[in-house]
Amino acid sequence: MARTAAQDKIFKQERLVGLRAARMVESYLHAVLKQKLDIHNQGMPEEPIMEATDVKRKMGEYRLLGLNLRSSKTGFILHHGFVGIREATTVYFSASRYNVEKTQRARHRFTMQPFNLFNDIYEKSGAVDYLVAELSKTRTKAVEIKLQNLAIQFNSEDNG
Repeated sequence: MARTAAQDKIFKQERLVGLRAARMVESYLHAVLKQKLDIHNQGMPEEPIMEATDVKRKMGEYRLLGLNLRSSKTGFILHHGFVGIREATTVYFSASRYNVEKTQRARHRFTMQPFNLFNDIYEKSGAVDYLVAELSKTRTKAVEIKLQNLAIQFNSEDNG
């Protein structure tokens, strides 16, 4: 079903509100990552954690549905922590100060405490307050338009 001009205007406003809220959360999240991990674009070699962690708006047919957090596997492991067995791996040394090029790390028990990177990021970034304020305006307009359309239908039925 096609949107009316008024619905399209509201959709565009909500899309802009969603984009601004997503940017707020993403900038806050990147600041938290830099602070807690003290990193400079580290993570999986094929997908650095700073580039892989972002927030996107989720739009429905007529309105903003929410914000989606996306991160690499590394980000979620850092958030939740890890308790288990680390498999045997080969560690390669790139610095010239080592006498060997590589060594074999044995299989061993490994525990990593959770960093809780993603806890309350929407509230702490201020996005929730922003969304409440801005979406209340657009959703109120949508209700007003719907009521106006109902009033027009009632009037046309009375006259016809």
